[in-house]
Amino acid sequence: MRKNLQIVALSLMGALGLFIGLFIIGETMSDPGGWQGVGLVALWLVPLLVVVAIAWLRPEWAKWLLAALTAGVTGLLLWSVLAPQPWSDFENRNGPILAIAVFALAIPLTVLGWRQPVPAGSMLLVLGLTPVASLLLLAATGGVHRDGAGIPPQAGLVVLTVPLVLVGALLLVAGLSDRGAKRLPPTTPPAARVGGSATGPPKVA
Repeated sequence: MRKNLQIVALSLMGALGLFIGLFIIGETMSDPGGWQGVGLVALWLVPLLVVVAIAWLRPEWAKWLLAALTAGVTGLLLWSVLAPQPWSDFENRNGPILAIAVFALAIPLTVLGWRQPVPAGSMLLVLGLTPVASLLLLAATGGVHRDGAGIPPQAGLVVLTVPLVLVGALLLVAGLSDRGAKRLPPTTPPAARVGGSATGPPKVA
């Protein structure tokens, strides 16, 4: 069961990553395009590939590295709640930084899920639910409707929430089901429990 759930999770994230990655690259190469576009793509693609390699080859190291990166991205999302207008202005000038950060982090987290499904799934759930929680908190504090406030940065991340939460849940269930299977006690033949053997009556001294 564990392997099947992990395969489904990696397949879903692989398809999503390919689609979103090509979309981001295409948009960047059209605006601003040229060598500047190449540099902007390399700015997130190269670290993504490096962390993916670490997640596959050194999952124990990657677990702590990705935990720190998840905390950092989560902190940026919460910061954008405290300063929605400056973040909107910043992203209008520089592009969807928060969305790219979440996307670039979700890929290596899913790869880590092949070796470490429970921590990877937990971090994906945090990464997927934080944008929605941030948007709800922003709406509750009146940031969305504040005069002069544009579209909050978290709004563009909501489309990533469902696949991230789904993949995270699949990995978490895979890891927990595997742990549950390991805790099951081995079955012992009745004859062995009373001091005999499974092929004959108990021996009399």
